[in-house]
Amino acid sequence: MTATLDGQNKEIQVQQEFTYKNNSNQTLSTLYFNDWAHAYASKNTGLAKRFDEQFKKSLHLAKKNERGYNTIISAVDSEYRGLHWKRTTGEDIIKIDLNSPLSAGESTKLFFNVHHKAS
Repeated sequence: MTATLDGQNKEIQVQQEFTYKNNSNQTLSTLYFNDWAHAYASKNTGLAKRFDEQFKKSLHLAKKNERGYNTIISAVDSEYRGLHWKRTTGEDIIKIDLNSPLSAGESTKLFFNVHHKAS
């Protein structure tokens, strides 16, 4: 992981490399990642719902510009081919469709370029 901090603007540019090993006994064509830093982006994330259950209203009362969020600039595979991705309904889970199926026991590298804005 390489990160560049812009403290004045409360922003971080992150280039991140993941090595994912398929420890299941099935071939995978889709991976899911928890984008915990994006959990503060809206009132619809799993974290926001959990806060609501615990009667913690700070996230619900915060204005949009007071919440942090991630913007995924790019996601590519080990051959630097773009990956199709989307946020799921809860917004803090990212679904990534692999360009090639990942067999049981195999590994692949994924590269993400992410812009994080803190509140």
